[in-house]
Amino acid sequence: MQTITSADGTTIAYEKTGSGPAIIVISNVAEDHTGVAGLVKK
Repeated sequence: MQTITSADGTTIAYEKTGSGPAIIVISNVAEDHTGVAGLVKK
């Protein structure tokens, strides 16, 4: 998983998968990326 740092210093993790238009999913603090894993085929 890749990360980027926002202007306020927060680390944001992201994953690039597949092709086509981007989908941005924002989950809550108690959930990790596996909670939305069914949205894409790998």
